[in-house]
Amino acid sequence: MTRIQNHMTKIVRILVFAFLMLIPVCGVAQDKIKIACIGNSITEGADNYPTPLARMLGNQYEVGNFGKWGHTLLRKGDHPYMSTDAFINAQKFQPNVVIIKLGTNDSKPENWKYKDEFETDLEYMISKKVARKFHLKLVDLYSPLEHKVDSTCYVWDNVHLNKSGSLILAEHIYKAITGKKAPKLENAFAN
Repeated sequence: MTRIQNHMTKIVRILVFAFLMLIPVCGVAQDKIKIACIGNSITEGADNYPTPLARMLGNQYEVGNFGKWGHTLLRKGDHPYMSTDAFINAQKFQPNVVIIKLGTNDSKPENWKYKDEFETDLEYMISKKVARKFHLKLVDLYSPLEHKVDSTCYVWDNVHLNKSGSLILAEHIYKAITGKKAPKLENAFAN
């Protein structure tokens, strides 16, 4: 990876981890608090952060994984998340909390040329009206992984998280949602 690619990757990691949004959504009273995890390959699949997050939160919560491998936050990106069935299904899920974990694929050269539209597209995704109404909470998930860019938290590409990195993400999201330290799980990725 070139120095420019490393720099772009670091910038996007900062953006990605900084744009975890917790959006409380008004709606019909329900038994469980619904959490929609939307994102790319760092979200999609059983070995990523939504799995241990669901186990940590327990039966009072329902965690929906709406990850879509290879997708971008950018609407002009090569695979815009907002054009997917996963995005539509996340909205139909009617969550109380939304975790947005997008941006990694936006750093690819063919997408990064639209970097100036990243913030605008994020605002489009959540709408300014919703942001103001619900006082969105911004959670920094870059810092906990900042000095762990190696095999302790990442797979070979230093972009995708391994189970240890996914668990760190889940623990920080748990704390942001509950205000408590995450419980230790014997097997965080068990079904």
